[in-house]
Parts: sequence; structure tokens; C-alpha cells
Amino acid sequence: MTAAAFNSRTLFIDRNADRRDQRLALLLLIGLWILTRGLLFLLYSPLPADDTGTYQQLASQIANFDFHEYNGFRTPGYPVLILLAFNNNYIIWIIQSILGLLISILVFFIIRLHGMSVKWALAGAVLQLLALNEMFFEAFILTETLTTFLVILVCYLFIYSAIHKSNWSSLAAVGLISALLTLTRPQYLFIIPLLASFIVIFFQFKRVSLLSIFLIFSLAPVIGWMSFNKEKTGYFSMTTWLGYHLTNHSGAFMEYAPDEYAVIRDIYLKYRKIKMAETGSHRMTFWLARQELRQVTGLPEPQISHQFQQLSMHLFAQFPLRYMASVADAWLSFWVVPNYWHLDKLKFQPLADSLKIIWKGQQLLYRLFNLLFLIATVVLLWQLFIRREPLQYNLVPLLLTTVILGTSVVQALTEYGENGRYSIPTQPLVITVVTLAIASRMNRKRDQERPRQQPNSLK
Repeated sequence: MTAAAFNSRTLFIDRNADRRDQRLALLLLIGLWILTRGLLFLLYSPLPADDTGTYQQLASQIANFDFHEYNGFRTPGYPVLILLAFNNNYIIWIIQSILGLLISILVFFIIRLHGMSVKWALAGAVLQLLALNEMFFEAFILTETLTTFLVILVCYLFIYSAIHKSNWSSLAAVGLISALLTLTRPQYLFIIPLLASFIVIFFQFKRVSLLSIFLIFSLAPVIGWMSFNKEKTGYFSMTTWLGYHLTNHSGAFMEYAPDEYAVIRDIYLKYRKIKMAETGSHRMTFWLARQELRQVTGLPEPQISHQFQQLSMHLFAQFPLRYMASVADAWLSFWVVPNYWHLDKLKFQPLADSLKIIWKGQQLLYRLFNLLFLIATVVLLWQLFIRREPLQYNLVPLLLTTVILGTSVVQALTEYGENGRYSIPTQPLVITVVTLAIASRMNRKRDQERPRQQPNSLK
């Protein structure tokens, strides 16, 4: 099928879709959202996490415009949401719950943009809306829900712009959302060059001007923030956390660090022994060691983290196989589908047992979806490079797949901690890709059966 045929077919479906069915589907989603989130709001509470204080600290610094204790650990995306919610955990929860509904609606419309029926779009949206791990994360004062919304929003806006040949303002919006996503979760910096390459591939009309608009609106806020960090911390970077996080890889063989890093090496090894005794893992040792590292070195934390970054890069170059083995383990843990709920906080404990049973089934289902996604990725590559299908026909699965895989690889390369948690923002994309793959397969099977059935109907 040609690109033009795909675009025409999609636009035809958009104009002539059964509006009544679509409205009913969206009303059903809203009804399910009111029922589930309303019940959760009555029985649960918003919960801060270990990381929450660091976001609240930056929110306070932004509000007071006082950065004398600024350490560059956090980016401003989530702190701004905290400020908009007046630092009230219940308001944050409400906002994040609304974002949960919008995420499901965007899943619905992305599936529709690929030309699938209302039923398939509704199926994917409901699977996302009722996912217990996503639902309970809305009550956490953490970045996951906002990041999830921004990830799927930027994908939807780009797909819509590519299919409908939108003007520069649409690409400016895609650029701004990409910047906001990066300023919320720095690991998504890769999405800017990724979307730039997609503009080159999928936008043939005014390609240069549209690419320029996108890059201006996406890079200007990011470069501005990195320049701010350079002024305040001395490092031109999105965040000064990287060195600490790299120790989750290098910490396994930290004893081989050269003597020029002896001070931070020995302190780390001291707390690694404690961490291993408590949990059986060295990961996140830096949390235990931070206070002594500051006291002994007398350095601000951005500099300590930078030293760990240099130390880790030295160890990775010296022991590349050990680093890559750790990266592989981190990548595999990305697909485990965790749930960070606290059922002991439920006000009606008899419900907890039922939720545990439901989650066992859901977790198995979403892990199966992860497996099907990886299979669908292989099929997509076969369609593109062996069957030579037009790229335009595969725009939706190709974009979503590259975002998912890009996230999994970037996280694995830079972090080995809660990698399963970092998959939360891409779970809706996995659901969407798998739903599209199943729907496409069933539609092809139906189309193949029609010619064999027609002669019987004529008899």
C-alpha cells in the first residue's frame, strides 16, 4: 500500500467514523475513570516517596527564586506541577488522576489514527485505564504519571501532524512538549533527535522549515536549563545526578578504581558492604554514602557526582564486558511490570486481597504484552526491510516502538536500580503497539476469508 493510500484511508475513516460509537466509547472511558478513581480516592491516600522531597525542594527554590542551596539534581518539570497544585498532595493526586484519563483517551485516538475500529481503540484504552500499577502511581508524588502523559501526548501530536500534514504550529507544539518531557525526565533527551529524524523521513513538504521550527522550540528550553545549571553548578548538563546513578553499574567492581579516586572509592566500598548485608545488592549504595562523602571530601554534591561519573567511565573502559553484562541485566529488568502500591494504606482492608488477585492476572497479561511487543518489533523490522512496506503505512508502530526501545536502552545504559519503574511511562505505548498488531492480524485474516466465503453466499 502506498503512502498516499494510507493517508487517504486514514482521513476517510476520520471523516466517516461512526461518531455515535466513538462518543459512547469515550463516555464509557470517563465512566470507568469516575468509578475507579472515585473509589480509590475514598479508600486511599496520596503518598510521598523517598525522591519526593528533592522535587519539593526545587519547587520551593523556584517559588522563592532562591537557589543558594541548589544542587542540580532535579529538572523543573515536576516541581512546576507541584507549584501549580500549591504543594498539596491531594491536588497533585487529582491532577495526576485526570492525566490518567487523558492518557487512556490518547491511546484511543492513536489507535484510531492508525485506521482501526472504535472497538479496538476502546479495548486498548480500557486496558490502559484499568492497569492497577498505573492507577496507584497516580497517587504517588512522583514524576511517572506526568512523564507518561507527556510521552504519549508528544507521540499523538507527531502522528497527527504527519498524517494530516499540519503546519509549523503543530511542529512547534511537538517541540515544546518534547522539551517539557525532557525537563520532566532527562532520560528522554533522546526523543528530540529521534523526532527530528522522523521529520526528515515523514515530512516531505517544507521539510527544512518544519525541522527548524521543531528544533528551535524543543532545544531552546533544554539548552536554557543546561545553561542555568552551568551557571549554578559549573556543569552544562540536564542534571548532576548522572555520576551517582552510574555507580549502580560500576559499584559492582568499585574496588578496581584507581587510587586517584581513593577517597570516594573507599567510602563507597564501606557502605557497599553494609548495603550488601542488608539487601544482597550494591545498587543505590550512594544514598547511604552521601552524607559521609560530603563530610570527608568537603565538596558539593555536584562535584562528588561528577567524580563518580569520571570514575565509572574509567571502570567501564577497563571492564567493558562487566559493564555490558550489568546493562543487559538492567535492560531485562525494564520489562518486569512492577506495582508500587501500598495496600496497607487502604482504608478498607478486605479489598486488598481482591486487588492482589486482580493484579496477579494483570501483571501476567502486561508481561505477555511486553513479550508480544518484542515479537511485534521483529515482525515490524521484517515488514520494513524484507517486504519493503512503505514507511508511511507503519508510522504509528514505528514511532511508538522506537520510543519504547529507546527508553529501555537509555535507562539500561545509565541506571541499574528501579528500571521496572522507568517502564511505567512506556506501558501505554506497549499496549497500543500490541493492540494494533493483534487488530491488524485479525483484520488480515478476515480479509483473506472473505473471498472463500463469497461463492457460498452466491449459491
